[in-house]
Amino acid sequence: MFTKAPLDEAVLAEDLERIKTYCRSQGFYHAQIESYEVVPLLGREVILEIQLKEGPPIVVSDLTLEVDEQPSGPWHEELLKVMPLHPGDGSAPPLIRESKKAALRYLSEWGYPKARVDLKAQLNKQTNLAEISVAVMLVRLVIWPGDREGNVNVGTQVILRELTFYPGDRFNGSKVQETQQRLFGLDLLQFVDMTVENMDGNDTLLPIHILVKEAKKQTVRVGFGYGTVEEFRGQLQWQIRNFMGDGRRLQVNAKASSLIQLLAGQFLQPYFLSPRSYLTVDGGIQHEDQVSFENQKEYVVPVFQLQVER
Repeated sequence: MFTKAPLDEAVLAEDLERIKTYCRSQGFYHAQIESYEVVPLLGREVILEIQLKEGPPIVVSDLTLEVDEQPSGPWHEELLKVMPLHPGDGSAPPLIRESKKAALRYLSEWGYPKARVDLKAQLNKQTNLAEISVAVMLVRLVIWPGDREGNVNVGTQVILRELTFYPGDRFNGSKVQETQQRLFGLDLLQFVDMTVENMDGNDTLLPIHILVKEAKKQTVRVGFGYGTVEEFRGQLQWQIRNFMGDGRRLQVNAKASSLIQLLAGQFLQPYFLSPRSYLTVDGGIQHEDQVSFENQKEYVVPVFQLQVER
């Protein structure tokens, strides 16, 4: 329905051709405009009614896959699973393009970001069938830690020990992302960027450039309030990042009111005894004044945690 636009026969003819082109792009190669009618409304406005016959879609009759010119192998089953195109499906070009993208994404995750995927379709408009052939050429890449930039107080060894890949490992995009998340999890950095170099060239060695911006070494938070029971109350939190180096963290909390006085601290030691373990020690003194009793508690709670690799 078109309103408030002049009706131009030449423009209308172009629009009708665009409709047929769009249908062909969706796999309906026999789509035809059967008729169109201009229906007058009030004044100078009209409604344009178009009768479209889509016709039968082109259906995939066969799908063949070659990886490094081999018709079978360890990659074939997984690639056929991730591609959304299968025999019996419509052969719409968007589905064909998405199959190519899905194959490239999968290969990139498994160490082949420079793999080449050539997808061709042979269409038979008489039988409405399409034969799809996919040719994959693998290019194996290895990963290598590159330069680091931006760390001043945080030691280089603190950053390197969070890497989930080692020199000479096959490239894996998920491991690069996992390393970035691990670096953020240190709570020592406010910005982490990991750039894979040589991706555009022919080199199969991929250095990883790590750019970081350190978080503030210390953070202090102060709060005040008033309540009918506790009356005036206040609290203080002091956090020290990279305490005495090696990624350690120390946090001190203080709280005071007419009922409760608390001084507590938490110390975190990463890489305690093993690379995937850390020690947390919580301790403090709490004094509580109530109408019927008075209580004082002193405590130290060490907790050892081990991260299990999946």
